[in-house]
Formats: sequence, C-alpha cells, structure tokens
Amino acid sequence: RVEFPGAGAERVEDAVCRRIEAALERVDQVRELRCEARENLATARVESAEGTDVNRFLADVRAEIDAID
Repeated sequence: RVEFPGAGAERVEDAVCRRIEAALERVDQVRELRCEARENLATARVESAEGTDVNRFLADVRAEIDAID
C-alpha cells in the first residue's frame, strides 16, 4: 500500500503502479502481480509460484521495492 495524497488515480497508476510492476518483473517466481490505482492510493499484491522459498521471495520483493526511487 502506497499513499499518494492529492494524486488522482491516473497519476497514481503512472507514478506508483507502473514502477512497482517494472521492479517486480525482476523477481523470480512471481506467479501473479496486481497493482490497483485509486485516488490518493495504490495497492499491490504479489503471489509467489508454488514451491517458492517464501523467505527468499519476500526478501527479493522487499529489495526491489526499496530500490524504487
């Protein structure tokens, strides 16, 4: 969940969702990724493939999200 006060849904999509989606393309074992933009807010959900080492997966996701500038 990323708050973006004062931004419309389109701005949230461009400034937040697309950047999250691009960053998480680099993570192995992503089964599904959904990012929803609303006014003032983006929510993202990422699922790992079955059999994935969850701790490694979460670390990889966090690292990519933290690297977004």
